[in-house]
Amino acid sequence: MEFGVSNGLLSMNKQGGSMNKLILYPTEADFHIAHQPAFIETLRQMGFIGDLFTQRKRGGYLVGSNFFSLITFLGCLPFVPIEPTNEGEFCYIDISPIQKEAQFLASSRLREVRCPKCRNEEKNWQQVVAQWIEDKKNFKYECPKCGHYAPITRLNWKRKAAITRWAIEVHGIYESEAVPNDSLLQALKQQTDVVWDYCYQSEENKS
Repeated sequence: MEFGVSNGLLSMNKQGGSMNKLILYPTEADFHIAHQPAFIETLRQMGFIGDLFTQRKRGGYLVGSNFFSLITFLGCLPFVPIEPTNEGEFCYIDISPIQKEAQFLASSRLREVRCPKCRNEEKNWQQVVAQWIEDKKNFKYECPKCGHYAPITRLNWKRKAAITRWAIEVHGIYESEAVPNDSLLQALKQQTDVVWDYCYQSEENKS
């Protein structure tokens, strides 16, 4: 899997991979793992990821033996394909390459961002991101309603965006269909000394 990066905006490569994903990411935007192979091996030992696979224009890791203990599917358990298929999506895991600097990763369903203090909706989120791209080190968002200043990582993106240099992607998961268990988030924190969070990336059906 590859990310397409343009002007600091991070998006999935539409030539391969799934249109719907659960994204796990470190909340410190500039953080990156020093030795990614060791981190991947830890995920394997946890039973989160399984064997490597490649298929046409997509590839990654099959889900591990403990995957359904670490990810909770909400409501009635849906049918979740976990084996490679020639047609349609199936559930697998990918770990993105580490970018040189933090990027903005968003779902096509993102409509607005909220102030973390007064919860005012900022619908012109594209301008907020553009201003951050111009000065990533010093940018702070000023809420037009309450005047609160906040870094872009502290804004409430309603689980539809993340700012990160790298991420774990769980393909084939629809928005709000599943969430990571606390045990998984805590395990990631223990391995990296950084708090982890999650969001969703999805493409709207234009038909």
